[in-house]
Amino acid sequence: MIPKPLFGPKIKRREKRRKVTLVAGMVCRDSIVFAADSEESGGITKSSVEKMRQIPEGGFGLLGHDPKRESSLVVSGAGNGTLADYAMQRIIEQARQATTQFQALKIIKDILIDIAKVDAPLLPVSDPLEAEFQLLIGIRSPDGIGPYLYSAPFEPL
Repeated sequence: MIPKPLFGPKIKRREKRRKVTLVAGMVCRDSIVFAADSEESGGITKSSVEKMRQIPEGGFGLLGHDPKRESSLVVSGAGNGTLADYAMQRIIEQARQATTQFQALKIIKDILIDIAKVDAPLLPVSDPLEAEFQLLIGIRSPDGIGPYLYSAPFEPL
């Protein structure tokens, strides 16, 4: 704690700094380019963390290995790190079962609803807004016309 000066001008203390995560996605003709920072602050320490998860090319569904039919899914998150990481992990694990883009989106929707109803209320936060997070989801699926980029904001119920 910084001691208060007895004389002289009053020193104005800085307000608490907001935590910021940078995530970007850009849709190209045949793919999506993703970028995310890797710094995570925790109290007085900073560490490097992975803020993106992916199912590699040809990695989800029974889609075979034809390069024109391969699919991929990339998820990155910002906001409450605990819930965003949990959502990304569940999405990557369960989306492997999808054989179409529609099925993958339904799995993602069901996961976010489950987190809102079950997991978010159990998170020890002083303000419900501290449980907010946002996901950026890129899907390239053989049943679609091209790659798609989705933004999924999560706000506790």
